[in-house]
Amino acid sequence: MTEFDPGFSLPDLDGLPRQFPSGRPSLVCFVKEDCKTCNLVMPVLEAFHRTFGARGGVLLVGQSAAGNATLKERHALTMPVLDDGDCSVSFVWDFEIVPAVYWTDGEGKVGTQFEGFVRSEWQALEQQIGAELDLALSEINWPDYPEWRPGCGSRHLDPEVNERLRATASDSPMRARRIEIASADDDAEFMFDQGFSDGLPLVPPTPERVMRMLAGTRRGAQDIVAVVPPNMAPATVEKIAINAVMAGCRPDYLPVVIAAVEAVCTDEFNIHGVTATTMGAAPVMVVHGPIRHRIGMNMKLSALGAGNRANATIGRAVRLVIRNIGGARPGGVDRST
Repeated sequence: MTEFDPGFSLPDLDGLPRQFPSGRPSLVCFVKEDCKTCNLVMPVLEAFHRTFGARGGVLLVGQSAAGNATLKERHALTMPVLDDGDCSVSFVWDFEIVPAVYWTDGEGKVGTQFEGFVRSEWQALEQQIGAELDLALSEINWPDYPEWRPGCGSRHLDPEVNERLRATASDSPMRARRIEIASADDDAEFMFDQGFSDGLPLVPPTPERVMRMLAGTRRGAQDIVAVVPPNMAPATVEKIAINAVMAGCRPDYLPVVIAAVEAVCTDEFNIHGVTATTMGAAPVMVVHGPIRHRIGMNMKLSALGAGNRANATIGRAVRLVIRNIGGARPGGVDRST
């Protein structure tokens, strides 16, 4: 098992915070209510709690607040049931299958762990806990249980949940400033009001969307691609990806957007002169090479025509980079008449 910080504080069903580690041995089990195998082991965990709870805590960590209450009522649980509804703790503990069981010491160091249900593993765990705590074994009729039962995939591995967790994790590659929008605000109107838009509605650059966009390149998120005039602001891959999301790009368009930003910020192209002027100009970008076919750009027929996502959004992404990172906004340094 890879090293990680196991510490957490989660509320129980009464809303009271429960800390882990607690200074005494603990059995931590991650479950979800709609998993048949999780329901199978509830009586076993409750028996562990009744037998070992005085000297070693049993913490049931559920992946749904509503499901936790259902489990408690269905199985008449007396052990603490903790709410990991956002799956943030499950993500850090990094298991695949529920039930996921961990026997730990008072400092949170994991001694024994397994996932799913193999009767011999649960019996051995009972023997281990009883020996370490010097307590009599619980009265579990093990022959009533199957020899083996597969578990269920953990909820933190669901694609939508996992994308959100990866985007907000402490080791996330994203470092750009985040703006929280009130639930009553309209995302599109907010971005108009902030001056992010080129005049058309933008796609909200949520952390999940930016993470998907970053998957379109092998470059590091914090690599500086160019210094963008007229503000001479550094454009990282992450910030370019944010603007590519807003423009409506797909992740496989990102390498072209990055290459275009690099090109327009050279002294030879002189984007500073194009944007900080009263004259005005409309740059034209020509894309060459096999990537045109991979991302489905218009070429030969309708090369400058409308209706193609790649053609329309790549150029728009570059324009947004120059506007939002470089600061070239009409009426500001851009005084084109």
